[in-house]
Amino acid sequence: MMTMMMMTMMTMMMMMMMMMMRMMMMMMMMMMMMMMMMMMMKISMMMMMMMMMMMMMMMMMIIDDDDDDDDDDDDDDDDDDDDDDDDDDDDDDDDDDDDDDDDDDDDDDDDDDDDDDDDDDDDDDDDDDDDDDDDDDDDDDVDDDDSLKKQFEFNFRN
Repeated sequence: MMTMMMMTMMTMMMMMMMMMMRMMMMMMMMMMMMMMMMMMMKISMMMMMMMMMMMMMMMMMIIDDDDDDDDDDDDDDDDDDDDDDDDDDDDDDDDDDDDDDDDDDDDDDDDDDDDDDDDDDDDDDDDDDDDDDDDDDDDDDVDDDDSLKKQFEFNFRN
C-alpha cells in the first residue's frame, strides 16, 4: 500500500515537473527515472505498463501543445518574410538618399551665392567711405562676374 502511494506521488510530481518544463529531454529523463523506481520497488509488470501509458499520454499532450505553438511560430516566420520585403523597400529608400546627395550638391552652389552676398556686405561697408565708393563698386562688379564664371564652371562640371 505504501509503495502504491509513493508511486502515485512520484507520478504526480513528475507530471507537474513536465508541465512546467515542457522540454523533451526532461520528459525522457523522468520516464527513465520512473522505470528505475518501478524496478527497484518490484512493482508488478501490469502496474508498470499502466504508469508508462499514463506518462506517454501526458507526453503526447505536452508535445501536441508544443506543436500548436510551433505552428503559430511558423506563421510568425511568414510575417518575418513580409518584413524582409519591407527591407527591400528600405533599399529603395537608400536610392532616395542618393537623390538627397544630389540636393546637397545644389546646396553647395547656394553657398557660393552666399559668398556673393558677402561681397555685397562689403559694399555696404564701403558706403561709409564716400570718396572710395566708385572705385570699390567697379571692383565688386568684376568680382561678381568672376564668381558667376566660377559658379557656371562648377555647374558645368557637374
